[in-house]
Amino acid sequence: PTWIQKATFDENRPKPFLEIASFEFSNGQSSFDAFAPSCPVGTEPNPNVTAGEAGGPACRTCSPGRYKPTTTDSPCTECQAGFACPAGSVTMTACGPGTYSPPGQSECQPCPAGTASSAPAVEECGRCPPGFVQEKLGQQQCDPCGTGSYQANAGKTSCLA
Repeated sequence: PTWIQKATFDENRPKPFLEIASFEFSNGQSSFDAFAPSCPVGTEPNPNVTAGEAGGPACRTCSPGRYKPTTTDSPCTECQAGFACPAGSVTMTACGPGTYSPPGQSECQPCPAGTASSAPAVEECGRCPPGFVQEKLGQQQCDPCGTGSYQANAGKTSCLA
């Protein structure tokens, strides 16, 4: 069956909404009204604005820890582990070596003392193994205990004499 699409832009509606007045089959059997949002990248439909309702922004900025790379009516997506997504993100940004990020974070955090990471985009930093320590934050590697010192436990910040 063929159908006829009648579409109009209503200047009084919040943007970027497109109001489709009707879809109808050429035999006249079906028609409906639709109100479809299409939010730009880095934004999502505002759940506080009902379809057809005037007032208030139709789209809102992706919240911190979320991103959206396409112009669609879909919501923003949670940022993956090892990545950061500040408010309004279009893409995820990989955390660099010496930093980490659990899922849904807006920024990367430095590796805590007693840990390190030489790899980018990690969910957590690795604990320094026995015989190695790290007293500083945000480090890419653990330091070996020097001659005459030791550390029998993992994740420590200092060697013992």
